[in-house]
Amino acid sequence: MKTNKRRILSTLLLALAMVPGLATAQVPTANYNGQERPLYREGQVIVKYKSGVQRSRNEIASLYQRLGVVAVQRLGKTSKNMEGLVFDPRHLTVEQAIEDLQRDPNVEYAQPNYMLYAMPITKSP
Repeated sequence: MKTNKRRILSTLLLALAMVPGLATAQVPTANYNGQERPLYREGQVIVKYKSGVQRSRNEIASLYQRLGVVAVQRLGKTSKNMEGLVFDPRHLTVEQAIEDLQRDPNVEYAQPNYMLYAMPITKSP
């Protein structure tokens, strides 16, 4: 009897975790030129891996699978050991992804993909 209750509870929790939109949280905003704009891109993080660390293909695949990564952007020669990760924000928030990445011993830091906004040019008096 207890086994059936556990199975039902486990199935219910799994089903709730898979409901689209359940993991999404509202992205914080800031006022730019009188408009509320998001501080960062939902479903995207920037990751800096520790220098000298060699990650195996299995480690990389495991990380991407754990986060549900759908796209990876290598950040070029000027940003060594860095990449942008894109994941489905319906199943994982940016905050949850960062918490997961910070537990990885190969990660130096992880942060949201912050938005940059141009400020208007005003004439001097």
